[in-house]
Amino acid sequence: AATALLQLATPKAVDAVVAALGDHPLHMVRGAIAGMLARRRGDRARDALLGAFATEEDPRVRRSLATALGSWREPMVADALLAALHGEQPTWQYTGSLLRALGATRDPRAVDAIAPYVGTASWANTVAQSALAGLAATRSEGVLDTLVRATHRDAEPRLRAGAALALGTLGDQVESVRQAAVERLVEMAVGDKSPSVRLYAAAAVASI
Repeated sequence: AATALLQLATPKAVDAVVAALGDHPLHMVRGAIAGMLARRRGDRARDALLGAFATEEDPRVRRSLATALGSWREPMVADALLAALHGEQPTWQYTGSLLRALGATRDPRAVDAIAPYVGTASWANTVAQSALAGLAATRSEGVLDTLVRATHRDAEPRLRAGAALALGTLGDQVESVRQAAVERLVEMAVGDKSPSVRLYAAAAVASI
């Protein structure tokens, strides 16, 4: 129903979707609407997402809202994500969504805010992997060394795999570091002690 209303694109239809974002009883519906509004773009969608992000209490929906907000590269969006990053973080998955979304905004403050989380311990290195992905999303050539360090053999395998994917993203988007990223990924694809990490590294090279 929300999809159909957004396709109508009338003010009343959009208002109805925005209202549902704030008061629909099912968390999965509110989360799905956040994604729809991100795809719609525009100031109305951004403001609705920011408003919901300021009041929503369910961490599952907040994850969806954070991801949706990462579609905008505007200081006000980065402000909201940074504030959330300094606030209560009830789940590792929620923290990860904040880190990835903040990186996607490419705000100049993002690298410094995300980098400390590369060392955060969590189940399956969820937070650290998201921090690496967030750093890569900033498209800052300055994060290359951090990503490469996370690929070292003494790092946990899932962290090395996440670092490989992040290197692939950075190398694909930032020409100045592409060669260095490819060289490190080839080394990993050939010589990493973990078969799964080798596969991730090979896939990352192929994505560049």
